[in-house]
Amino acid sequence: MKKALLLATTGLALILAGCSNSSSSSKSTDNSAAYKTEMTKGNDAVSDQNYSRAADHFESAVKSKKTDKATASEKQATNLVKAKKLMNKRQFSAAKKALTIAKDQDNGNKKMTAKAKTMLKQVDKIEVTRNN
Repeated sequence: MKKALLLATTGLALILAGCSNSSSSSKSTDNSAAYKTEMTKGNDAVSDQNYSRAADHFESAVKSKKTDKATASEKQATNLVKAKKLMNKRQFSAAKKALTIAKDQDNGNKKMTAKAKTMLKQVDKIEVTRNN
């Protein structure tokens, strides 16, 4: 009787351990799927030049799975949003700093790097015009 009870308890423990491992691996799969979805949505927002929305999606991607690419893309998008706001306030020196950070971001998105370069040229032209 004791052997049967011990055997049943051991079997139940093994089954429960197996179930807990499969649920943790499905969480990992869910995180990878969420990461990919958020990165895709972020890149789509970049294509639409909606950097605020892109930053939100990249932030969600970082929460799902912290990678250098997601972190860099989030920082880059955030700096582009910041630069646009500063340009609208005519704070061109501060806008240049944010744009330079976005342009020089390691592992950044190529489209955002190109946009930062374009905006930097725009700021330079504005400053030259204002000084004349």
